[in-house]
Amino acid sequence: MESSGSYNTGFANLMGNRIYNKHPLDDLGIDGSDYRTSVYGFPMLAFHKTAENTYTYIGRYNCNLDKSANERYGFELEKPQPYITDNDGNHPLIADIAECWELRDNQGLWCSFRYPTNARERGFETPISDTDIGIEVVKHFEARYHKYADQFEWGQNVIIGKENTENYSEEVGTDKATINSYLLDKLKNLKVLFNWLDSTDPKSVTNQPLIDIIGQNSVTYKVNKIIEDNAEAAAQGVTYFVDNSSGVAVNMGTFTKDSAEYRRQKFYAEFSNHLDKHYCAVYFVMTELLLCYDSRGKNMMIASFGPTKAGGDYIWYPIFYDIDTQLGLNNVGAQLWGYDEDCTENGTFSTAQSVLWMNFNDLFKEEIISTYRQLRGGGEDAILSYKNIEGAYTCDPTVFKSSLAMRGRRPIVAMGLDEYYKYVLPVS
Repeated sequence: MESSGSYNTGFANLMGNRIYNKHPLDDLGIDGSDYRTSVYGFPMLAFHKTAENTYTYIGRYNCNLDKSANERYGFELEKPQPYITDNDGNHPLIADIAECWELRDNQGLWCSFRYPTNARERGFETPISDTDIGIEVVKHFEARYHKYADQFEWGQNVIIGKENTENYSEEVGTDKATINSYLLDKLKNLKVLFNWLDSTDPKSVTNQPLIDIIGQNSVTYKVNKIIEDNAEAAAQGVTYFVDNSSGVAVNMGTFTKDSAEYRRQKFYAEFSNHLDKHYCAVYFVMTELLLCYDSRGKNMMIASFGPTKAGGDYIWYPIFYDIDTQLGLNNVGAQLWGYDEDCTENGTFSTAQSVLWMNFNDLFKEEIISTYRQLRGGGEDAILSYKNIEGAYTCDPTVFKSSLAMRGRRPIVAMGLDEYYKYVLPVS
């Protein structure tokens, strides 16, 4: 569990070098091959030299790109975003519009993308308490990258009562109402995603006519699954039909009220307007395969480089950073999940009520299975072969041939010496 272990570095190397077959910048027509989505590192041994020229072994530590290495992740790229135009007709730079947010907890509804009951009406403007004007949302989302991340953090710390080392009061404001307004402006793109996900939560239906919810009598969607029981379908305000206008039969559904089925199919039909399906499928598979069940809420990063089409909303990509809670460990280092436990289906993983992952598992099962087969297919040559997985954790230079840092035997020697000093030598 300690930060000098191989979990973070090994897993991140596996993701960045082998698993994701694209970088989000590629979706903007920008070559993303020189950029990463996760940390990159290699092990080194540390010794303490005394005045007597003797050496005491301290331990093995990983020399990593930190999460603040924004240029390496593409966040500070000074190239124009092709699908955003400002009032002057110019395209803003990626560095000015890119965002990355880290989820801070596993148990609360906020990081499940579901408003608590007392917050749904107020939304992101919900105060921390009746007596504290500070907004609740800043306790659950941390700005990993934003053009104004430092100012955001300063205002956030003021809101939650945490001491600051910098002072941005002149730029952000001094009273909480002004600070809140500043923070809410910086959260506006995340709010679009959050509100959409909350609106697809099948556990929070109102059963009201859609005319009262969205101002339309009905909505028609391409649907993933069809309720075959006519009485149940009628009760949920949905009728189904087959659309052959494109020459390909497509299951369609017309919805007239806010029901669980309406919300599920809204998630299915509108998903690609807000999130990248490939990244979500890969993220889901890896958290499932290597028991990273603590990473579907706390520590999950969601990044965006803006819309991928003109007039579109920001498209978000879930990416890994803090990944030491894997292989069945929870966030206190305890072995919580066994490999044969079906945590997703049983709802026993952290943030099990996440609207994102609950709906994704329900409605994109075929994509999940297809992604797994693509990663695992090909035997020893598979992207996600045992050799590549083990090699990522041991920093094997035969697996990462393109890495100068992992060439030669030094990384493996460092791993071996560390294990010897920690576990073999004390016993012998």
